[in-house]
Amino acid sequence: METSNHSELEQVQMTQKQLEKSLADRMANFEKRLTITPAAEVSQLREEYSDFKNIVHSIFLLLKQQIHNLSSKIDSIEMRTRRKVLLFNGIQEDSNENISNTICSILTDQFDFTDVSSHIKVCHRLGATKLDRARPVLVRFNSTDARTTVWNKKTALKGSPISISEFLTRARQEVFMATRLHFGMRRCWTMDGVICVRTPAGDRVKFTTAAELAVLTKRFPAVDADNKRVSPEENKQRTDQPRSSLLQTQPSKKTATIAAKNMTRRQMQAGKSK
Repeated sequence: METSNHSELEQVQMTQKQLEKSLADRMANFEKRLTITPAAEVSQLREEYSDFKNIVHSIFLLLKQQIHNLSSKIDSIEMRTRRKVLLFNGIQEDSNENISNTICSILTDQFDFTDVSSHIKVCHRLGATKLDRARPVLVRFNSTDARTTVWNKKTALKGSPISISEFLTRARQEVFMATRLHFGMRRCWTMDGVICVRTPAGDRVKFTTAAELAVLTKRFPAVDADNKRVSPEENKQRTDQPRSSLLQTQPSKKTATIAAKNMTRRQMQAGKSK
């Protein structure tokens, strides 16, 4: 159903773009013809062209709004179908694995679940096999209560290679990744499919769409250590930079203080030796 919805929506969007291109070509040709039309007929043609252009413009605005509304509804429906689902990431993959038993062991050992099998409806790897990394494990619980209990206790896996995330729709996942890129990983999280951000002002903002994120990023541009605005390209380069490199180029205040004290101590010892 999800693939079908995306396919139909993409087809509508493609049709819209084809119509826009076709009408733009025709209007360009019409404008060209205006320049070679006898003066007596130009005035009337201009009026007809202007009316036609306004009608086309209003039709496309309406079409875009309908596509936006359709996209939002499909996204909401898909997110509701995932309300009982969680993704387990970082579980090593083996050709002979019994992933259901693995998940049951994790829930029993780390989350103190009893009778785990009664809480799980579906459990399987997600997507095609990848040689460079293990695929996430999709776990669909029998109830939202069981899912919420696991989600609220996800810190039980802290320190292990395993992590839990929500199964966001493709659109929301893209918005979430863009949000993390702009505000940083520590300031962003999701809750029941909604993206949450702790802004530099200290308040928490919730949203689900790219349009809402655009408003937020305009209100809070990315800044560097000197409180200067950073372009999206520079912000991406800093995000992609290795952590060890960041630590070398941006030492903490505590490290700088210790280094200064050590320097002073060495200078004093050098003075005594003289």
